[in-house]
Amino acid sequence: MATRTRRSHDDYTVGWICALLLKMAAAKAMLDEIYDDLPVQTTNYNAYILRRIKEHNIVIACLLSGNYRLVLVNTVAIQLLFTFHSIQFGLMVVMWWLADQQTYMVEWCNITMARQ
Repeated sequence: MATRTRRSHDDYTVGWICALLLKMAAAKAMLDEIYDDLPVQTTNYNAYILRRIKEHNIVIACLLSGNYRLVLVNTVAIQLLFTFHSIQFGLMVVMWWLADQQTYMVEWCNITMARQ
């Protein structure tokens, strides 16, 4: 059973940006320990989930209102970095599903990772 622990903003070293709430829920389910929410600036509109996998404290941030434009990805990343100063790695997983008229599914997945 997961336990709840409170950390500080500086304890998080991995940032994970999700484009959809569904992807955020999937990411949340993969991680180990649940951490309590931390306060953020009122000008920060990101949704955050604070978790751990092994020894890594991870911040999962979601894009605003399901809007997927690149400019919003940059805004989420900037707000994430201003809020969590110790982020060393960032990643974003983007998936697309295409269905043709025969109902065959094609899935593409891009994983973008950056290191500060």
